[in-house]
Amino acid sequence: MTLLNLKVSFHALVSEFPWETSDVALVIGWFNDGQKDVARKTKCLKKYSYTPSVKDQQEYDLSTLTGFLEIDRQGGVTYDGLRLDPVTIDELDFTKAKWRNADSGTPKYYYKRGKYIGLYPKPSETGKSIGVYCSYMPTDMANSGDQPFDGVVEFVPYHDLPLLYAIGLAKFGKGQFATKELALAEYTARMTAMKNELYPEDEEKSSMKGDPFLRQKIKARHGL
Repeated sequence: MTLLNLKVSFHALVSEFPWETSDVALVIGWFNDGQKDVARKTKCLKKYSYTPSVKDQQEYDLSTLTGFLEIDRQGGVTYDGLRLDPVTIDELDFTKAKWRNADSGTPKYYYKRGKYIGLYPKPSETGKSIGVYCSYMPTDMANSGDQPFDGVVEFVPYHDLPLLYAIGLAKFGKGQFATKELALAEYTARMTAMKNELYPEDEEKSSMKGDPFLRQKIKARHGL
């Protein structure tokens, strides 16, 4: 379904909504807000992004990665092609009291602090690849041929979600529902079904919540 298809379907299903130029822009904004809401809540879009290392620089801004939402625990973070172990600042403080002032070297760990990831030890080279497996936001649809979710084929069955989101907001604006939540009920149910299809319960537990024994494995590996 393209942006043109979405507009035609919306006009047919919400015929009472005005269709002036300004209204078209508003509806397209709803389509884009809808696909972003889905991406944010389901983490459905995944990619592997890179940023270069800088010698002796500890932290790197994740917001420089286009559309970045969250690190994907299944993939994690890599340095020069090798996967790093996740750790917290508290764990580093407890096990490596002077880690902030430690010599640079080849990073073995990464921690997350707000919009930053930090590497320990700090890289001793500039230009090495720091790879981040992550979920991300889709690009706004603007042209008639643009598709939801950046046109990723896997999500074609869910192209109706931005449409349902826009229909719900339009009908709420027309006073057909008492609350926004009620207006978006069909959209919310459809998105929940999408999430359940993408992440069956047993897979979701491992991919989204992580390995419950990960900390013990890391500590045993590095003698912490």
